[in-house]
Amino acid sequence: MQACAPEEDTCMAAIYETHRVGDVSVSSKKGCTTSSDCDPGFLSFNDGPESNVGATTHCCQSNGCNQEPLPAFRRNLTENGLRCPSCFAFLKETCTPTQEALCVGEETRCVTMTGLMHPGIRFAAQGCGTENTCHSKPGTLVPSGSRLLTIKKTSCLKPPGFWQG
Repeated sequence: MQACAPEEDTCMAAIYETHRVGDVSVSSKKGCTTSSDCDPGFLSFNDGPESNVGATTHCCQSNGCNQEPLPAFRRNLTENGLRCPSCFAFLKETCTPTQEALCVGEETRCVTMTGLMHPGIRFAAQGCGTENTCHSKPGTLVPSGSRLLTIKKTSCLKPPGFWQG
């Protein structure tokens, strides 16, 4: 069992899945963090049919509480009727939508996201996301294939007339 730093009061366990044009990557992470940096629940973002990331995160506050095996990652791929402008750009903090992403499952928001792709390469993306994606804090780390994305800013719109039952 890993010893946590004094300021780290939370154990976390997360499983990530990334699709980029036919390449699927699944990874997981367990460790220590602060309660303010642990965002529990399901997060999903897609900016096209073969371009999406998802994460399921569990946070807990007792010694060894994240030792259980992580469940298999499950993403609902059923289209929900929402469409959002989509784009992705490297080396920029904005992108101009040229397509529409078809939202699936719990993706009920149109999301605009900016951040850094290590080592320090800027990116911008627009597409569909879950409510949890909208609440991503600046500095949130999201694995994307072999890269690690650092979210800088996220903004969301709930499209008018979109009803979720």
